[in-house]
Amino acid sequence: MTGDPAISVVIPVWNEDGRTLQELRRRIVATLEPLGQPWEVVVVSDGSDGTTKQVLEGLASDDPRVRLVCLGRRRGQETALVVGLLAAKGELICTMDCDLENRPEDLPRIVAPLLQGYDLVLGYRRHRPGCPLTRRLLSRFFNSVMNLRWAVGIHDWGCGFNAGRREMFEVLRDRLSRWTDEPLKVGFIHQATRWTQVEVTPDIRRDGDSGYSWLMLCGRGITALIRGSTVVPGQRRRIRPPRAREEAEKRSSVVVATEGTP
Repeated sequence: MTGDPAISVVIPVWNEDGRTLQELRRRIVATLEPLGQPWEVVVVSDGSDGTTKQVLEGLASDDPRVRLVCLGRRRGQETALVVGLLAAKGELICTMDCDLENRPEDLPRIVAPLLQGYDLVLGYRRHRPGCPLTRRLLSRFFNSVMNLRWAVGIHDWGCGFNAGRREMFEVLRDRLSRWTDEPLKVGFIHQATRWTQVEVTPDIRRDGDSGYSWLMLCGRGITALIRGSTVVPGQRRRIRPPRAREEAEKRSSVVVATEGTP
């Protein structure tokens, strides 16, 4: 791939099933190729085990448009997402989960408002097939708590399917040196001149287990209510951003991010 891509897709990964990752790549390729624009996928391995890391390295070596960033140990989804967003080269950057609950076929839908002049697009799930009632109720509780705390009208705080213009994410550089209780989505909204929300169609998860149990969801909601943030104290550590552009050229499609002192 020559020159910077027009679209970047950032995907945090932690110990995901290999079959799911391979299908995810196949469906992303099938969706983005017809757009006729250069693109890349930035996969951030959040301290994944050897099996997952091996699958990711294989995907990156097979396709130079897939770039792998590896964190030495698990730092949490938000940190992995920040690292991936800063490593992305595209003018339009999308984020999505790795478990295929976010349908790659919805990528054009999430990007479309950016082409109409919006700076930020937040996806939301109105219908969640196969989602237990307890999880739906906890998600509603979590959304209500976060909207009350931050005085915003985000439909779905837990949806990882979002998109924004490259300049939107420059605010993240400050988060690497000064941790804040402000959630990522709130920071993005404050940066955006125009933002909107787009309904996406989730699929039923077919392989592996969700990274969030009902107990974790409940804990995140209570933490948000008490402290105003979903980041627990043990995760409030700094990391050194990867020198993605330089390292990508030196080490093909695989970039390893090193961590700074906590």
